[in-house]
Amino acid sequence: MESWMHRNTAVIDPRQPRYAPILPVEIWEKIFAFATHIPGCFEVDDDYAAIAAFTRDRHGICLSNRYREAMQAKLAFCLVCKYWSRVAQPIIFEHLRIRAGEDASLIADTLKRLSPQKDCREGPGRWTIRIDLVLEGVHAWLPEHTIAMSRIFKHCPNLASFSSAFSTDEPWTYELPKILRRLSQNSRLTRLEVKADHCILPIIEETLGNRLEILWLVPCRCLLSLDRLKTRIVLPNIRALIATAGCETYISRIELPSLRACILGLATMGFPLINRSLVQYCSISNSWGVFANLNDWPSLTTLSVNIGELANLKTSWERHIRHEHLECIMIENIDHMRRQMLMMKLDACTELLMQLDEMLTSLLSPYNFPHLKCVKIFLSVQGRSNTAPILLEEEESLWYTWLNACNDRGVRIEVSGGAMEWTGDEWTDYSPDEVFDML
Repeated sequence: MESWMHRNTAVIDPRQPRYAPILPVEIWEKIFAFATHIPGCFEVDDDYAAIAAFTRDRHGICLSNRYREAMQAKLAFCLVCKYWSRVAQPIIFEHLRIRAGEDASLIADTLKRLSPQKDCREGPGRWTIRIDLVLEGVHAWLPEHTIAMSRIFKHCPNLASFSSAFSTDEPWTYELPKILRRLSQNSRLTRLEVKADHCILPIIEETLGNRLEILWLVPCRCLLSLDRLKTRIVLPNIRALIATAGCETYISRIELPSLRACILGLATMGFPLINRSLVQYCSISNSWGVFANLNDWPSLTTLSVNIGELANLKTSWERHIRHEHLECIMIENIDHMRRQMLMMKLDACTELLMQLDEMLTSLLSPYNFPHLKCVKIFLSVQGRSNTAPILLEEEESLWYTWLNACNDRGVRIEVSGGAMEWTGDEWTDYSPDEVFDML
């Protein structure tokens, strides 16, 4: 015992010098990136679920909160020691947000000051991946501010994503057409998020059309027809299209031969000109066109379903429909359907629930969807078992039976609740009983 204590005492003797292991820079960079990650913000590859979740943040509120928290963490890293400050520099500059014209001038001057005189592209701007132009309220956007944006783009050779989708001003107030033309000099730009009007889409086609892979269109308050410009906009390399409700005027005029993800928040039916056999991810507010012609979407792996439309779908799938690739079904707007049911007569509610029961049962059919692995359910609030509304007896029986049927077939049930989880593509596995308590 004494010898054992002697050996261990020697090991922890405070008089002995200690040397903390030095982690490689690459590991610290991974740690910092993980701690400050903003879901869906930098994706330019095939993570369509993360991109779709990011664009649910229509007004950028969740993004603003996440950006503020991430910047606080990044600045805290820099204050720990000089070593961490050097390692954290790339993540400090990877995401720039411009809230006013003065911000653009200040950032342009900062990038110039920190860059070597011989090559401005070797300054800290080389770490910038994304730039957000987030103008809030009323601003005096001057020509020198547009020039400042051009200077910023010049210092950011690796810029992959640009967004003005969260600006409250309309695109002509901050000279977006000129900004897009100057942005076309950045050869690595593949993701664009902008407010659309009658002159923006032709400029996108002209300057960035052969390069863009991800496009998010947000409507202006004043939409004008494209009839007087041209009948069709062709964007050959777009893999993911996101169009917020209000862009119906433009959607049918866009040709996207390489589209893989179609995310349309449209109030009326309308698709861009696409090859449906290539689409893998589909999330649209009016999904009747997909259900009615499911065989036209053979590559579909993820389908988002509006529960109200599913309940009102009068035509069930025919026996010959067999989709070999669908793996995930997302169910949205349960709360919205319930609000509608509050204004319906009891007989109408019962009929609606019977139709919904039939369609939900069809979704679990091993014949129709043999490779279904997961059902994802959106809820407006997470973990609300104590405040959930009293369900009709028919609806209660419907959900209880269907959730257990998912479990019996081996289909995983995941839930995303609240805006932060919706926009962050965050899902949690639950048992059927746990999900039933949340509904």
